[in-house]
Amino acid sequence: MEEQKSKQRQNGITLIALVVTIIVLIILAAVSINMLVGENGIITQAQIAKEENGRAEIIEKIQLEIADKQTENLGTIYEEEFYEILGKYGTVSADETILTTTEGNYKIAIADIYSGEVEPVLVTTPIESWEYTISETNVILTKYIGEDKEILVPDTFTINGLTYNTVLENYTNETASGPLANNTTITKVKFGDNVTVKDNDGYALFNRSSNLERVYNYPKGITSMTSMFGGTKVKKIADIPEGVTSIASILYNVETIKSFPKISSTVTRMNTAFYGCSSISGDLYVYSDNISNATDAFYGIGNYYTIYVDENTTSYETLSNALTAYGSINEKKEQAEITRIIAWGDSLTAGAGGNGTSYRNVLDSLIKEIHFISNGGVGGESVQSIAARQGGNPIYVNEFVIPADNIATEISINDENDNTIVLARQGTSALNPVSINGIEGNISYDTNDTKYYFTRTTTGNEVIVENNTQIITSGMKNNRDDLMIIWAGTNNKPDSSSIQNVINYINRMIEYSNNDRYIVIGLTAKAYIPEVEEVNNILKETYSSHFLDIRTYLLENGLKDAEISPTAQDTIDISNGEIPTSLRSDDVHLNEKGYTIVAEQVYNKLIELGYIEE
Repeated sequence: MEEQKSKQRQNGITLIALVVTIIVLIILAAVSINMLVGENGIITQAQIAKEENGRAEIIEKIQLEIADKQTENLGTIYEEEFYEILGKYGTVSADETILTTTEGNYKIAIADIYSGEVEPVLVTTPIESWEYTISETNVILTKYIGEDKEILVPDTFTINGLTYNTVLENYTNETASGPLANNTTITKVKFGDNVTVKDNDGYALFNRSSNLERVYNYPKGITSMTSMFGGTKVKKIADIPEGVTSIASILYNVETIKSFPKISSTVTRMNTAFYGCSSISGDLYVYSDNISNATDAFYGIGNYYTIYVDENTTSYETLSNALTAYGSINEKKEQAEITRIIAWGDSLTAGAGGNGTSYRNVLDSLIKEIHFISNGGVGGESVQSIAARQGGNPIYVNEFVIPADNIATEISINDENDNTIVLARQGTSALNPVSINGIEGNISYDTNDTKYYFTRTTTGNEVIVENNTQIITSGMKNNRDDLMIIWAGTNNKPDSSSIQNVINYINRMIEYSNNDRYIVIGLTAKAYIPEVEEVNNILKETYSSHFLDIRTYLLENGLKDAEISPTAQDTIDISNGEIPTSLRSDDVHLNEKGYTIVAEQVYNKLIELGYIEE
């Protein structure tokens, strides 16, 4: 009997052990499966990495096509060309914010691909295209009678030899008339920077312009946009500018509109603003705290939308009460801030020798948060030229006449000390389009006659430019607020006594920037800069934690990071304080592996300084 009980106990223990073993095996299997296919599993992470690389490759291909087209157009990318390029890679959303790619089905924000200016091809209207009156120094446009569909309204008109400022007449309810209202011809409109509207009132400015599809900006100083776009075919409108107080009925029953504009801090009224906009959806960002009337603002919207507005404000309460069944409200003003970065430099920044790889495009693939990296690298440029494009070294033009037509006109370019500045020799990134005396155009350099030329973008009136008129570059207009990565000075060939001149211009770039976040990359080529070690020590002492000593890192860790076994020449190079040949394409420029290491170290420095998250 005891023997039988003993066997039963043993069998029981064996069964328990078997059950425990099975449970353990199941747990281990689950853990293994999770490690493979879970959220952070190997397969999942590999798939994510593959998708990120695929996405980055498509972005890079598009950016290269845009850059080629800009080079062809002397710095400009035109709207039709831009969307034609995007169309090669996929489908652009109706609100023109997302590209859904054919390959990989990636959804890419167009702002991540390109955030510069895309120029429409417009006809500058002559005075004969308008009915008008003259009052003192102004020409007041009362009705557009021209036949052009896509128009630019210029800042001034010359009539009988006299130049007048452009002012738009108000819309009148009595006659249901205005300069652009009730027009059946116009499809696209852009205003010159100084065009104004009478009394700053844009009431019904485009009302019932039945074929209007796009307005690129608004008249200067406008304060009311009530009923502005009713009866049009616009799909997207520019964000509401500061100073506007009323957008009541701005898009009343506009069934074609796809996305909301951002609402500036000065708006107080938006009743029936989006009434009947049956195709609109997405996010509405509201920066005003004082909207007191939003009655029926969202009536008739049949798609889901989210309003982002500060909590505990008048606007939050007003908009909450105006929500429909399709709307929700969130106290965050922004979903995710875009980190904008500009890489200033010469051919090392441009990626010369990298066989299509630059540190910029590798860095772009490493940064996980929402960001955009602009190229400020142009080959052959000294720190003075780089600072000129950035704005820290202001540049000026001689006295000349800008013709009415798109004719290249010879100019000379100097800085404030009357030094000639070398530009546009190997590229025009962050230079074109420039603005001279309010006229936008492009600067080019003719290698045959070694002269600079300015060509206006659109036709207009002849303009006399006074001597020492400042040139406003694209970098000054578009990138002043960006986080800066500065890799400059190689073409100055500094030594320990002249490096201070390079530092002076880098400091001017930092002072000009509206962003106190920056990195200064050290110099690398000892064959080009014999005292490079001493020069970098001075840069390190000057810029402290902002300085990236990339030369030392490449010497000590470059081959290991690139998984390269040192060649005999590499060993000699390192002993001589030169970047190993295996990481270079020539005496100065790096190769694909070298630029990749630079990108990784810039990425680490951005994290170290708290500029981005890992």
